[in-house]
Amino acid sequence: MPTSPFDSNFDPKGEGATQNPGASQDGTPKVIPTKSHAASVQGSTSAPPLRKQGDPVKVVKEEVEALPVAPAPAAAPVALSADAISTLLGYLIAKEGRVAQKDQEDLDRLKHIQAQRNRNAAEQDSKTLLKQARCKHLKGHNRAGNKRVGPKTQNTDYAVYQHRFIAFITYIRCRICGMKWFPEDTTTTLTRLDKHNVLRKISNHTAIGWREAYNMVEQSTDTASASESIPNIAPNATNIDKYGKQFETRLVDQETGEMVEGVTI
Repeated sequence: MPTSPFDSNFDPKGEGATQNPGASQDGTPKVIPTKSHAASVQGSTSAPPLRKQGDPVKVVKEEVEALPVAPAPAAAPVALSADAISTLLGYLIAKEGRVAQKDQEDLDRLKHIQAQRNRNAAEQDSKTLLKQARCKHLKGHNRAGNKRVGPKTQNTDYAVYQHRFIAFITYIRCRICGMKWFPEDTTTTLTRLDKHNVLRKISNHTAIGWREAYNMVEQSTDTASASESIPNIAPNATNIDKYGKQFETRLVDQETGEMVEGVTI
């Protein structure tokens, strides 16, 4: 016999319910479930309680797990005909040819620029050497050395000065043409370092050596200049003659006038 008001053929006057007259507006008596039915209803799954404002949200791990993504289908290989392959190879070969031609043009352009720079440098060096060869190194003369400028005077005053570096390396320089003379220079040769840092002897285009340059310094009103002096670098730097050459002091036998070998001061 049906015991629930939701079942078909339910009789509210039966044994499974207690009559409650006047409970319904249409006159139908309200059915009160029995204890057994209430127990079965309490035992069923109930809806979760509503979350109040401010309550923490509980996230279930199973709900946030990412769904598996299906792999993308692999692209089917494209079959190329012999004509298409030949056209593609021709295009690639033409492209490589254009790139190689451009690289060669850039290389030729750089070579042309470097050659022009070398010619300019050689021309500039020739002009500098010619200017230094013609210079009189005298104050009151221009760089060409063939015209006197400024007030005339009978005194000879050279525009040169002597400078000494911290390592006791010294040179004499002309303020007009920039020529430099070192102690190893003679009237015929100049001693200079090449690009491999090796001393080489070259032709002297000024025909003035170290001694002649030093004589010009003695006739100049310019004062000598020097860097910081550290005696420990060159202990024998004090043994320098008036021309800037180093020498060793030796003992001389006064009776014979010969130098005593093996003894230095």
